[in-house]
Amino acid sequence: MRSGLFNTIAKTGLYSELYTKIRTLAEKLNCFSTSRRIVNNVKNFKEESEFRRDDGKVMIVIIELIIFGNNKKGIVSMTDITAIKKYEWELQKQNFEYASLNEEYKAQNEDLLIAKEKAEESDRLKSAFLANMSHEIRTPMNGIIGFADLLKELDLTGEEQREYIQIIEKSGERMLNIINEIISISKIESGTIDIHISDTNINKQVKFVYNSLKLDAEKKGLNLSYVSFFPEHDAVVKTDSDKLYGILSNLVKNAIKYTNEGEVEFGCIRKGLFLEFYIKDTGIGIHKEKQQFIFDRFIQADIENIMARQGAGLGLAIAKAYVEKLGGRIWVESEEGVGSVFYFTLPYQITT
Repeated sequence: MRSGLFNTIAKTGLYSELYTKIRTLAEKLNCFSTSRRIVNNVKNFKEESEFRRDDGKVMIVIIELIIFGNNKKGIVSMTDITAIKKYEWELQKQNFEYASLNEEYKAQNEDLLIAKEKAEESDRLKSAFLANMSHEIRTPMNGIIGFADLLKELDLTGEEQREYIQIIEKSGERMLNIINEIISISKIESGTIDIHISDTNINKQVKFVYNSLKLDAEKKGLNLSYVSFFPEHDAVVKTDSDKLYGILSNLVKNAIKYTNEGEVEFGCIRKGLFLEFYIKDTGIGIHKEKQQFIFDRFIQADIENIMARQGAGLGLAIAKAYVEKLGGRIWVESEEGVGSVFYFTLPYQITT
C-alpha cells in the first residue's frame, strides 16, 4: 500500500500537508487497529480536517481511509467541504446576529412599553394636578374677592374689618405661594434653574426657617424645635442660600401640614464631606407603597387615603430638584400613623 497508494497521491499533485496527514492517519490505523472499526478485516477511519494549501488558502476536507487485504490495500476518499463550511459559518453568524437583533428589539420594545406607561401615568397625574390646581387657585381667589366685597359694607365694626383683611392677606399669600411653585416647577421642567453659590451660615438659615414657621406650628398646637450642631466658625459654607431656604422651609411646612398633634423637629449635622439635614414629625406618615413616588411631580393630587390638604403637590418635587442640583440627595423614612423623617444632604464646602 505504501508504495502504491501514497506514490499515487504524491504524483497526482496533492498538497504536501494533506499528503502528510493521510500518511499519519494510515499509520495510526495500522498501529491501533483495535481502536478503530473493523468489519470483515476491513479498517475504516473518517475525519474532518483543515489544511492550508500550497497557495496559502485554507481547505476543509472530509478524509475517509479504508484499509483491507491484511493492510496491503487501501482506498482514500477526500471530499472538499470548504464551501459548505463557509456557508455554515455564515449561517451561524447570521443566526447570531439575528438573535442579537431580536434581543435588542425585545429590549427596545420593553423600554418603549415602560416609556408609554410612564407617559400615560404622567398624563394622568398632570390631569389630576390640573384638577387640583383649579381648586387651589379658585379657593384663595374666592376668598380675596368675597371678603373684599364684604369690606364695602358701611356697618362693619373695626374687629370685623381686621378679620376680613387678615383673610384676604392669607388668601393672597396662598395664591402667591401657588404661583411661585408653578414658576419653580416650570424652570425645573425646562432645565433653567439658576444656581448662585455664596457664603451661607447654616445656623442662621436653620434659625430663620424656625422663626418663619413657628407661628404656623403654634396655630396647630404643635411644638416646633430645631437643632444645630455647628460652632460659628464651621457654620459658614458655600451653597445657594435661597435654594437651601426653599428646600428646608418646604420640608418643614410639609411636616407641619401633615402633623395634627405632637411635634416637628429639624436640624443639621455633618457626615464626612456632606451636611445631612433632617425634618422629623409625628404626623400621619406615608404608606410604604407610596414612599417611592412621594417626590414625583403632581403626586399629591393622586395620593388617596390622606386628609385633604392645601397645596399644589409640587413642594417635594421642587425640593428634590434643588437638592440634586446642589449635588446632594433626598429620601424619606416613614411609618403610617407614626410619623416621617425626611433627610437631604448637601456638599460641605467651607469658606476659606
